[in-house]
Amino acid sequence: MIKVSPEIAEEDACRIEHVISDETFRGLKKFLEDN
Repeated sequence: MIKVSPEIAEEDACRIEHVISDETFRGLKKFLEDN
């Protein structure tokens, strides 16, 4: 999708998960699932 290695994607996802609010995380997750 955005052409980054699986390792980088996993590392970034963990960072994002711990920094953004639960509400934003749920909204982003829904957006990605719907598009």
